Amino acid sequence: MYDDCVDALLPARVTGRPRVSGSRGSGGLRVDDEVVESRSAILGCLAAWAQLVTDELGAARPVRRQPVDLATFLVNHLDWLVRHPACADLSAEVADVAARARRSAYVQPVLRIDLGRCVHPDCQEEMTTTPAGEVGRRGSEVRCAAGHVWLAHQWLQLARQIQRTRQTHAAGDTRLNRGVA
Repeated sequence: MYDDCVDALLPARVTGRPRVSGSRGSGGLRVDDEVVESRSAILGCLAAWAQLVTDELGAARPVRRQPVDLATFLVNHLDWLVRHPACADLSAEVADVAARARRSAYVQPVLRIDLGRCVHPDCQEEMTTTPAGEVGRRGSEVRCAAGHVWLAHQWLQLARQIQRTRQTHAAGDTRLNRGVA
């Protein structure tokens, strides 16, 4: 999981839109603090428990302070650790760190959902969801190609507008099918 968090740190690849402006973006690499903290928690947890083994058992500590080396060291001393009074703490801490790392490293991407034509008057563009984290966004949004944007706190109102628009179009289609204009 420690290594898998690295993939979560890499910026998502944005394709399909050519760069139009010659200006630079905000600059710098955006880093997900939660992923960095998860990696740090993994290393800190393993190092602390390895230190307990070296202090109390007198075992030689691992040469490198790397997760794979620390985990191997702890597994090699597992018989001693399961008899230690703090074994329940070790188990709980490892479970917490692993759960946090899983949430950081294995986030499932949210699929883009087409919502139909934009509800703004005279706008003919299609609306879609924009997943959190895409193109540097921190939260999910609904947007159309013309630039109309709805944030999460506006979605209920947007859903009502979509429903009204669909009902209006459906009623108009029914009238046209009956020869009423």
